[in-house]
Amino acid sequence: MTSTANSVQRHSRGLFKYKLQIAYNGTNYQGCQVQRHLGDNVTIQGELERVWSQLFQEGPAVTGIQVAGRTDSGVHAQGQVVSISSNRDEIDHPRLMLGMNGLLPRDIRVKEFRRVPPDFSARYSALGKLYCYELHTDPVEDPLLSHMRLHVVKPLNTFMMRSAAKAFVGEHDFTQFSSTQAKSLSRNPCKTIQSFDLDPIPGGLRLAVYASGFLYRQVRHMVGAIIAAGLGTVNTQTILDYLALGASVPLAGRKKPPWSAAAAKGLRLERVDFAPHADISVLMHPDLPHDEFGRLVTEPLVVTE
Repeated sequence: MTSTANSVQRHSRGLFKYKLQIAYNGTNYQGCQVQRHLGDNVTIQGELERVWSQLFQEGPAVTGIQVAGRTDSGVHAQGQVVSISSNRDEIDHPRLMLGMNGLLPRDIRVKEFRRVPPDFSARYSALGKLYCYELHTDPVEDPLLSHMRLHVVKPLNTFMMRSAAKAFVGEHDFTQFSSTQAKSLSRNPCKTIQSFDLDPIPGGLRLAVYASGFLYRQVRHMVGAIIAAGLGTVNTQTILDYLALGASVPLAGRKKPPWSAAAAKGLRLERVDFAPHADISVLMHPDLPHDEFGRLVTEPLVVTE
């Protein structure tokens, strides 16, 4: 009896931490992060939990999976990062990747897998995220790109779009460039955009924005405003005016802005950056409280798109 109780207790701890880099086509998923209260919605995290459980018989209570960017339904990723706990301290990385990719749907792939310090967090440890949004601007939409790019038929003024993108760079209160969610409104709406670039690609345009974090649907709202600037329905001063409003005007009661959030299908989480950390025996966040196994007791509040 005692032996069984001790075994269950140890199994529930998840002593060792691993980092996965994954890529996925988000078309068929209800976002990346599991929403337990929504029932059997199909998510990227849910598929990872299912496969990990098949391989190691460790469920969510042990794995405690976290994702660096909680990408919305239909959003894609090339460099999403996931942290996962396990009771296993020796895992054959090449075999694990082969096994996971053999069990995962073909639109999700594990690209990298390695051991990390016990207090590594896909969310809190991230230093910056690069999101890309692609537009298809040919007169006729390419059916092979229809689930990855937003088709814009009307001509776009790229000079005005670059001017609009530049307005977002720096630290601002992005309340007016997010979607209404009670859980988001209670958090710090001030974010610092380090760069926002617009570059030509074959058959279209790519917008690339880099920051340490984003509000809920912030990237899609910014892209929507930039597209509106390219179409001539919004100017740079309008964007600056809405940035100046910040949280002074509640989202629920505001006048509808002159742009719409861009469709999810054009958005991709391209990269998540972390501080170099080769020694798994050294804590990444020594100034924060840890438990006896080196895991963070509580994580500072982090909001990411």
